[in-house]
Amino acid sequence: MFMPRLWGAGNLSSLFPERPQETEPVGEAWLTGNECRFASGEFAGRTLGEVWPDLPEEWTGTRLRNLPRIPLLVKFIFPEEKLSVQVHPDDTYAEQHEEAAGGSGKTVAGPVFRPRSAR
Repeated sequence: MFMPRLWGAGNLSSLFPERPQETEPVGEAWLTGNECRFASGEFAGRTLGEVWPDLPEEWTGTRLRNLPRIPLLVKFIFPEEKLSVQVHPDDTYAEQHEEAAGGSGKTVAGPVFRPRSAR
């Protein structure tokens, strides 16, 4: 899934050759998430959210088996502008204070693969 963001990039062709020019800036490309669709294989055309409950243990592992949604979001971020630092709650805080948002915390890792030159 390609998520439009005001601070995003207009050209993703270095990673996605089939997307040389966007109609609006793309800030994120989600590689996992409930709405991401399988392009091929036995789940082709279905979303990860649809198949998650039926995935075999080889895909989910034993600890994640009964979770209502996939607990991992993998994405590329394409900022063309400076971004603010984001702080996310851990599970304990989220369970107590953020039930309306799902009650799950976030652990975030943000490696930089190839920074652009300073402007």
